[in-house]
Amino acid sequence: MAISNIRLQVGDMPRRTRFDAVGDGDTVEFEVPEHPILSSRLTVDGALQVLTTDYALDEQLGVITFVDPPAPEVPVVCTYTWAMFTDAQLQAFLDMEAGNVRLAAADVFDAMAANILLYMGKITMLDVQLDGPAAAKTLHDMAKALRDLEASGDIEPPTVETEDPGFAIAEMVFPTNAAEKLRAEIMRGGA
Repeated sequence: MAISNIRLQVGDMPRRTRFDAVGDGDTVEFEVPEHPILSSRLTVDGALQVLTTDYALDEQLGVITFVDPPAPEVPVVCTYTWAMFTDAQLQAFLDMEAGNVRLAAADVFDAMAANILLYMGKITMLDVQLDGPAAAKTLHDMAKALRDLEASGDIEPPTVETEDPGFAIAEMVFPTNAAEKLRAEIMRGGA
């Protein structure tokens, strides 16, 4: 229950997705694009595979390693649930904060901010700019708001105002769909 509450507060709700591959008779290792993996179901040519008997799974890195490589042209399908943090990681934050969900969630926000600062600076591509330091600052502000809320004893969740609303909508406009762009603007109340 506490882990679910942390996930809810930081927006790290598990997402379900599917990974499809095809065996070649040689490859034993497959990597799913999103991880860590919280739960999974793996089939080869429609047959359910058994963890530790048929394959190993590195949940943290999202790597599936088969005992025997799937045969050529055989479909490999993994449906899985993933999130930014594993339950064990969230439990560690909870343990560090003596079971306090708000303070653990604040620590998670700070960890997210640290990751953004480590791996993303300011990136500009065409007319789109991703501002890692600004995103990290917002996450730190959210962590501070949770800590302040906990210190005040209030039960209402915090709201964090940001100066820049960030990236909201991007549309590609080609001459053939200018009318569609205008319709979309009208639907949003912008024209």
